Amino acid sequence: MIKLRANKIKFQLPQSWSELTFGQYLIAINPESSFNTVVSSLTGLPKSAIEELGKAFIDGLIVFLKWMEDPINIGDWKGEDVVNINEESFGKLLQLELAQQEKNIVEIIKIYYPDRNVLQMNLYDAIYLTNNLNDQLSVYLKKESEQLHFKATPEQKRAGIDKFNKFGRGNTLDSLSNGDLLKQKDICDLEVNVIFAKLLRMKTESDYQRNYTLIMSEKK
Repeated sequence: MIKLRANKIKFQLPQSWSELTFGQYLIAINPESSFNTVVSSLTGLPKSAIEELGKAFIDGLIVFLKWMEDPINIGDWKGEDVVNINEESFGKLLQLELAQQEKNIVEIIKIYYPDRNVLQMNLYDAIYLTNNLNDQLSVYLKKESEQLHFKATPEQKRAGIDKFNKFGRGNTLDSLSNGDLLKQKDICDLEVNVIFAKLLRMKTESDYQRNYTLIMSEKK
């Protein structure tokens, strides 16, 4: 931060992306934000005061805003410890999937940090938390794909098993609750690790039953 003064008005101005709040960042990158709106956000000065200070003030301020031309680069910067999504509820995992698809950083963070004022968070903290949570989700989905993948038989494909794909996670909830909607909330409250272990057990049992049926049919 750099301390400045204009017509006896003291204010501070960020000198790098790392000094911005996430809310300031959103205003700065919004193509609909006027220059005065951005300056007001960065300095805390009301737009009326900026307008009164005039063009000379704006021209002088531009020199101190050259850093905004630099790309955001967190490099090796490390933020705070992030929750382990596998130890959180399955319902939060489902919410994270949806928020990630919508690329909604505020919603992504609020899922696991409901008390946070995301717009007031340091920009790098918000980016770090979001990237970490998204990376954890990617790891989980990869594990799910590798260990829970169901390979349909030609007969099942001809019967239209692919039509169930449109229900997405609803298939998982329906299977775990045996079709009982009242049980689905309780299932969503369970830890992700617990849900995954149960799904893996169900997958193993299904594979066994399919193989056993095939073996027994070959004996006939």
